[in-house]
Amino acid sequence: MHSVTYGKKRFFTAEEPSKLDVFVNEDKIELEKKSQLVKNLIPALDKIFDIDKLENKTKVKFYDTIKSSDVISGDILKTVDATELYVLYNYDFIKPEFDFLFKEELIKKATKKGLKIVGGFVSKDGQAILEQNKKLIKSSKSSITLLEDNALLENYNLFLASVGNKSIIVSLKGDFVGIIIKSKQIASAVQKLITMVTNVQK
Repeated sequence: MHSVTYGKKRFFTAEEPSKLDVFVNEDKIELEKKSQLVKNLIPALDKIFDIDKLENKTKVKFYDTIKSSDVISGDILKTVDATELYVLYNYDFIKPEFDFLFKEELIKKATKKGLKIVGGFVSKDGQAILEQNKKLIKSSKSSITLLEDNALLENYNLFLASVGNKSIIVSLKGDFVGIIIKSKQIASAVQKLITMVTNVQK
């Protein structure tokens, strides 16, 4: 269609079919201009957006709803190039609202992904919990320690974990707060801390 405007009125007339090639060529020329513009911009953008630096840069994600527990669980379990999941938490403060559960289900899901659990927990019924999950712990070659510490039992209300280059902190009391930190240095420190506190032998 071709259009012309006279005063307040706009008039349309049909173009000859042969004119379609002209319109297609115009689009091609415009696309080539944009393509060339992008090619010219890429070197300058690469200097600003350094992929290597970005990969090594610390990233932090915050979550503030119970529903986010599934997202956190998925983030833990989808971590690649990791063979161990380090954990330290108060079993008795685990809320039933957590869909993915940090209890036995975490071990089951993690072992299916090829992750071995390394760490410990506190609970008033700790011995019974260990006995209940003895076969699962053994078959997964996990190292889980019951920490018989009254101070931790009463005051430690976090789920602390680390897998690969990620560290996870989740509040188990009060308002839900979940944090995932992606940093090799922090993950290494958290893993050493959990190993030291639980005194596990890998």
